[in-house]
Amino acid sequence: MADALGLSASNLALKAPDGRVILSHASLEAAPGARIWIEGAGGSGKRALMKVVAGLLKPDAGEVSLGGIRLWPGEGAASLGRRLRAGFLFAEGGLLSNQSLRENLALPLRFNGTKRAALEEAVEAVMDRLGLASMADLRPHALGARARRLAQIARIELIGPEVVFLCEPFEHLEDHDLDAAASLIREWAGMPSRLLIGASEWAPEALWPGTMRLRLEAGRLHEAGEAP
Repeated sequence: MADALGLSASNLALKAPDGRVILSHASLEAAPGARIWIEGAGGSGKRALMKVVAGLLKPDAGEVSLGGIRLWPGEGAASLGRRLRAGFLFAEGGLLSNQSLRENLALPLRFNGTKRAALEEAVEAVMDRLGLASMADLRPHALGARARRLAQIARIELIGPEVVFLCEPFEHLEDHDLDAAASLIREWAGMPSRLLIGASEWAPEALWPGTMRLRLEAGRLHEAGEAP
């Protein structure tokens, strides 16, 4: 496990295949236990920035370290190995097509050696909390965008990560889902040892106290204030 779960990203640069500048000298520092929310218009590069700092997308230039582990230059998230647990929420989903929703959610716990009874109890509890119980036996192709997004949130809860990356976490959710999802994310944000970084076009109406707001414009990050 890393000693200090902070994030350091400096002078990040990234261009699209057509030459369009996505990131230009973008830098971000997050202390252990920090809560940061990145805002930006559609197409501003929020998703690309999140993937770069999470170690999932290699930048053209710049450095990224997470928990004292260098991601770029380097092997990205593969460098983390078992030294640091990270939870990712991106549009792609990442659910295995040949597994049911219940089986997909159970996979991280199986890999961690969780005993069967505890595993089943944890999976059922988070599915109940997020309204997924009725879809437990469905495979990803039979799930709508709403259910897949809730499944991503459920999986992060089960992993119990030390750092969480949330890109548009409330996208596709219906009004009755928002309270349950926001309540769970609020619990994560309240853990002093957990680093949480989120991104969306606009910051949620009720950000967690102490959350630092940043805005991505023209490839660079600018301070937008702090939630009271």
